[in-house]
Amino acid sequence: MKTKCNRPALKKAVEVIRRLVSDSPHTRLPPIRELAKMVGVSKVTISRGIDELKKEGLITSKWGSGIYPSACAEDPDSSLRLQGCKQNKVEAVLDIFKQDILSGRFRTNRPLPPINQLTVQYNVSYPTMRKVLSVLVDQEILKRSGAKYFFFTNRGCRKRRIAVIALALSPAGIKVVSERERTFYRLLSSAALQHNIDLEIIGYNDYLDRPTFYLPQGRSIEFHLKNSGICGVILSSYHMKDSVGCLRRLLYSDIPVSAWIEDRGIMESVDRYSFYGRKLTYFDSSYSILPGLDAGRYLLNKGHRHIAYISPFHRSPWSRNRLKGLQKAAKAFHPFSEIYPCIRSEFMNDYSFMEQVLENTDTDVTCLMEKVTKKIPSGLKNRLQTVSLEIDTLFRDVLLYEYCKPLIVKALSNSSITAWVCANDLIAGLVMDYLDEKGISRSRQPAIIGFDNSFDSLVRKHSSYEFNTEGEIQNMINHLLYPSSPIYADTSTIRLSGTVIERDSS
Repeated sequence: MKTKCNRPALKKAVEVIRRLVSDSPHTRLPPIRELAKMVGVSKVTISRGIDELKKEGLITSKWGSGIYPSACAEDPDSSLRLQGCKQNKVEAVLDIFKQDILSGRFRTNRPLPPINQLTVQYNVSYPTMRKVLSVLVDQEILKRSGAKYFFFTNRGCRKRRIAVIALALSPAGIKVVSERERTFYRLLSSAALQHNIDLEIIGYNDYLDRPTFYLPQGRSIEFHLKNSGICGVILSSYHMKDSVGCLRRLLYSDIPVSAWIEDRGIMESVDRYSFYGRKLTYFDSSYSILPGLDAGRYLLNKGHRHIAYISPFHRSPWSRNRLKGLQKAAKAFHPFSEIYPCIRSEFMNDYSFMEQVLENTDTDVTCLMEKVTKKIPSGLKNRLQTVSLEIDTLFRDVLLYEYCKPLIVKALSNSSITAWVCANDLIAGLVMDYLDEKGISRSRQPAIIGFDNSFDSLVRKHSSYEFNTEGEIQNMINHLLYPSSPIYADTSTIRLSGTVIERDSS
């Protein structure tokens, strides 16, 4: 629960410190003297504000080291930052700086901010920051050019080419269904422009009797990658029936591969193909326990102690991992908190429900679409696909709504539960529909969080977890352009934390 401060000066101090923690949850806070000057209050008032936030569990202090957000001191999955809190300043900033590179905080095709600005961001002196940059140059992570620092190496003007492999059910184009996929390709095209890269989209269909890459003149993928000037491959595993089979074909060519973990097959192949070393790196922002851990920590910091997890997709590993993340957060950050699973395990995702709709399409609807098609000019007929998809999506959501009702009723039956974490934004929206239908006012509804930060979550004004897609793409490209960089030497799998976007529902 947030601290209630009756005195204006103390209230102002608490609000400023809370905002600093929210903006930089893994950075040490400025000294009390600097905070007092920043807020315009006395050092005594700042000390009292710090004491109030310590009681909330938002911040912690270390004798002789300073004041830190609790996430820095207690996060069991942020070992780099935890070490940074214990080491000397140069080592601490080095660890945090490398983590910020992986999170996509810095653009690797642009110079770093000036040293004066970096000293403010990392709360260190100018000489310390100079030493940090010098070490990164020695490690060949940065390269200096005059007064500016760049990542890895300077590129020439020649454009590089990267192939993107994705599922395509025909040569006409790849399959893109979800909003998250559209966001991925939009951000990828923007990053390619900034990096002076040409993208080649190659469709792969493993729903045929023989898996096929859609390439000109019937070329093999091995021949095409070897003879087309392609420097690396991004594999999108979305929708593939056998993404590991596709990955195996790509690894025959001696070029680096960035694999986007978006299905179970790719996730299970991590250990199997780890011997490829720097040639293959997996990038994951949604399948690990981190999303659930981050969402749980956010709610616990808000004062919630009894949290329900609602998922009709618990056959999937990503749903199970989100629950594990919530349970880990509860165990690590508050010993008296409780997570209540409200789950069903027959299905893996919403596509399973869409398949039922497509298999049982109502004859009347089909006849209606055929009649409408005959009356529409040929140039506008492609828009019928959008209309048809909207109808199918509506029927899918009706199936999901009925399927989720027992889970919602179960969560409502426990009056101690004050927050609900939903498997994704689609389920969060259906939950809100149910609560509205039952006449439960928004002020009496539990805090609700989904995952994906979709457009619907913005419209419905419910909090949602945003995956770090931009950071993921930035690192995928970096791995392909600079596969020997030490930044990727420690692990074959890069797992990125996202951010809870707070809205009215929480």
